[in-house]
Amino acid sequence: MKSVFPAIGLLLALVVPVPPSGQKFFWGEAPVCAAPAPSATVHPPEPRPSSVLRVLSWNLHGAPSAGPMDARLGRIAAEILRRRPDLVLVQELWFADDAHRLADELADAYLRLVDGPEVTDRLLYRLTGLRRGGLLALVARDSAWRPAGPARFERFRAAPPWWRSPLEQGDGLAEKGVQTFTLVGAGVRIGIANTHLQARYAGSGAALRQDARIRERQVEQLLRDLAPAPDLALQLLFGDFNLYPGEAPYRRITRDWLDLTRGLQCPGCATRLGRSGGPGGWVDYVFARPAAGMPPDPHLGMITNRSPDCPYSDHHGLELQLSIAAPRAGAAAGAVPDPHPPAHALR
Repeated sequence: MKSVFPAIGLLLALVVPVPPSGQKFFWGEAPVCAAPAPSATVHPPEPRPSSVLRVLSWNLHGAPSAGPMDARLGRIAAEILRRRPDLVLVQELWFADDAHRLADELADAYLRLVDGPEVTDRLLYRLTGLRRGGLLALVARDSAWRPAGPARFERFRAAPPWWRSPLEQGDGLAEKGVQTFTLVGAGVRIGIANTHLQARYAGSGAALRQDARIRERQVEQLLRDLAPAPDLALQLLFGDFNLYPGEAPYRRITRDWLDLTRGLQCPGCATRLGRSGGPGGWVDYVFARPAAGMPPDPHLGMITNRSPDCPYSDHHGLELQLSIAAPRAGAAAGAVPDPHPPAHALR
């Protein structure tokens, strides 16, 4: 199947004009949104406690069908700057220009984890500006937490057939996967994973079953790739899983991982908005797997939208605040000094 993608890229180069610099392949129309109300959660510019980790995870709905997202990115960046999390993890930034735009908007306060070559190494991506996986991570310049090295992207081996992508859905061409890196601070190492699973497309019963099986296999790969590591005090798994609470793959994850969003879930609650603006289901999560002697103390909140992509996205953002307790004596908590990251890991 790998040999198919360069052929598709070559075909696109022949039949689709490459957009001028700074433009992307969009066919949707961006909604017109009123300015968002001032955020109720504003963190003043005060020293960050080194024992607290604050993470924002957010699907930004950057698909071509959603239309140009320049205006939304400006609003999203302003909201991030108001909240000032230590770490920002986003899904669905499919275009390199959009990733650069968000990073530039935040550049005074945040450093971007550099994409590995595997994110843009196909001809199709170079021609269209697409980014494999659509995942991005940024860390606050004034945070006590730093990545121990560059982020790594691993593509999911389970994906829809390539021929379904141009006809019905984009997941096959998007080549979703998981972004991983280690965060260091407060004398501990924390494994971070940012992911986006197979979407829940409408379709026939057979197509729905196929998509569900793809998600099952993607979860199986995640759990293999994110095996317990003795040098990590805690592992955190963020993203858009396209799974509802109670589905078999969700139950499989929560055998070994804690669902930190459980306290926010309720009948009728959702992290995603449907096309009509109604609740689209709870599909975004934060999972945690602590080492012995490292119980998490989480507090979660949400950044909400009034309607799809107004003012930000069709997904609500999940904001985690985690108090990092000192590991108990003798516990395998992965204590390490707080090093500076390699220069090539951030920009």
